[in-house]
Amino acid sequence: NHSSKKALTEDYHKWIRPGLNYACKLVAVSIAWTLQRIISAFHSAVRGGQIAGDALVVMLKNAGILKHGPHDSFADEVVGYLLAFFGLATQIKHGFNLPFPANLLLVPVSFVEVGLRWCVHADL
Repeated sequence: NHSSKKALTEDYHKWIRPGLNYACKLVAVSIAWTLQRIISAFHSAVRGGQIAGDALVVMLKNAGILKHGPHDSFADEVVGYLLAFFGLATQIKHGFNLPFPANLLLVPVSFVEVGLRWCVHADL
């Protein structure tokens, strides 16, 4: 606070405390959004892995390759958690962004996502 008073003229001293307050809130909200993004990616990866694991085991049972259904063995859980791990690792590797060429193919969906984020941020 003392060094900022030296850097600014007397007229701006009244804005130091509100400026620092706003900057701290901005950093805190940014951290909260990042943590929420990680939590959402983890939940989506686990849920998507469970759904895909169940579907794969049902398909393999219907094809006669497996004798047990998704609720009779741990095969669906193993497949589901492996898919979840690789899905989350891919999300983290790409910084939660779509890789090329998916980013070009899904531009309209990206615009919808930005609109939804804006609605949530604006509390609409």
